[in-house]
Amino acid sequence: MSQSQLAMIYAEGVVSHSTATHRGIHLSSDRNKRVDVALRADGGWYEEDAEWAIVAITFPDLFTSHEHKRAHETYPEQLAECLGENLHGLELAPGESWAKDKAAFDRAYADDWIAVSAIQSDYHPDMTEVITTRGGRRNGHAEEMRFLVPAPNTKRVAPSASSSILAVTLPKRGLPVL
Repeated sequence: MSQSQLAMIYAEGVVSHSTATHRGIHLSSDRNKRVDVALRADGGWYEEDAEWAIVAITFPDLFTSHEHKRAHETYPEQLAECLGENLHGLELAPGESWAKDKAAFDRAYADDWIAVSAIQSDYHPDMTEVITTRGGRRNGHAEEMRFLVPAPNTKRVAPSASSSILAVTLPKRGLPVL
């Protein structure tokens, strides 16, 4: 790092440094050990663009409520989960974490038939084949069940030259199974 032109001490072992072209926060060895191991920077340097948020979340008492809010908006959800739940013992509510919501869905519907694909049927031109597996597994070994859905219940979404997505509206009555 270049020679520091300005240093602001947040607390013992937490110092923000500025140069003519860059800024960052340096943590002492003791402070850096308190950062979640998955996010810890070797040497304790956290740059201004995004890594500062790791410091702000790890040491919330050193930052304003506005900075704390910005820190939570700065890094990806995975870091929020890691820092929020592992470090501070907070629990993210349903809807606050895509990964947690997906894991809860996977547990709740692990034995149910979940659609993993919908394709136009080669054998039944007016039908769409909806392919399902238990729990939505896509490992190549999962048992599949295919349903025929009348084509009027499907529409193309986001077509491109190489592919398109089919949105399927399932009828209320039973579906034929292939």
